Amino acid sequence: MIKLILYPIVSLPDVYRAAWQDIQRTSPELQHPSLTPEYCEYIDKHTSNVQVISAQSDGEIVGILPISRLSNTVATEVGAPHTDLSGILRKPGTVFPIKQALSHFGIKSFRFEHVLAEQIEFKNSHAYKDESSIVDLEFGFDPYVAGLKQSKPRFHGQCFRKMRKMAREVGELRFELQTDDAALRERLVLWKTDQLKRKNYTDMFSHKWVENAVKHMPDLQTPNCKGRLSVLYAGNNPVALHLGILGFNCLTSWIPAHNPKFAKYSPGLILHLELFRAAASAGIRKVDLGRGENQLKQAFRNCSVKVGIGGIELSLHRRIRSRIKYSLRHALVGENSPMLLREFTRRVKKISSD
Repeated sequence: MIKLILYPIVSLPDVYRAAWQDIQRTSPELQHPSLTPEYCEYIDKHTSNVQVISAQSDGEIVGILPISRLSNTVATEVGAPHTDLSGILRKPGTVFPIKQALSHFGIKSFRFEHVLAEQIEFKNSHAYKDESSIVDLEFGFDPYVAGLKQSKPRFHGQCFRKMRKMAREVGELRFELQTDDAALRERLVLWKTDQLKRKNYTDMFSHKWVENAVKHMPDLQTPNCKGRLSVLYAGNNPVALHLGILGFNCLTSWIPAHNPKFAKYSPGLILHLELFRAAASAGIRKVDLGRGENQLKQAFRNCSVKVGIGGIELSLHRRIRSRIKYSLRHALVGENSPMLLREFTRRVKKISSD
């Protein structure tokens, strides 16, 4: 018989935390910084809404589901919509009774946009699937670049031409994988806000917790979850920044941003190439660029992980509404839409989050 228990993560007993970490250590597909207890605790510091549902069988903890509780009846994946991977942490050979668990704790709607598509518990709840772009650096930077040159020769040439041009006209390029410069944290937010505004995208910092979490992320330093603020310089000019989370030799790409003054040099391309070089030298084996049809992600990736988008709805009318919402989004997202369609997509997302 399965026993279900729910704790706010701030009061999670050590035995549950230890079981969580043990499951991650023995399950390679779950070794991602966004699935660590440290990441969930960090998000909770800024949202105060992270809870953990555990499943026990014969006194043994066999499954963990971290959630963000938006209201008494609605929950979502932790850090949504700015996370890169979510899912259930469970022992091999077990199935987590997710609908029973949600119902038991009064949750009628559980929404997700980055859940591991292979997990059987979510199989019938996907509105659609997407791919999270991965840069596999298992064999180092040089083999990765050689593969890029072979599969995408024009893109490869463009990257290195831009690098030479910026170095020649602006100054020698220098990359730091980790910086503690507080001023650069502020600059990251300013550059990203400017970029989103120029492209008529939703401001990710409209929720205050996101801005606070971003600014303090570099202070997060635990064995399996470390904030990493990286900077690309041209001469003495910081031209691009990258905020990521490192754990299990995987670096997530939370926020890249660049100084619009240097846009003609494509600093985002150069930033990522230098990030991959430095990551490989530091022993990082993969960089998770996240899901979406962003051209840069598509160009740099050499493998991917399937993620599911949708929700588990325990009432019929919520299921119907959810299907309509995600059908509209899937029809529009990923298209080379004009600004009007992008704005419509943004409004659909806003309505769905209300």
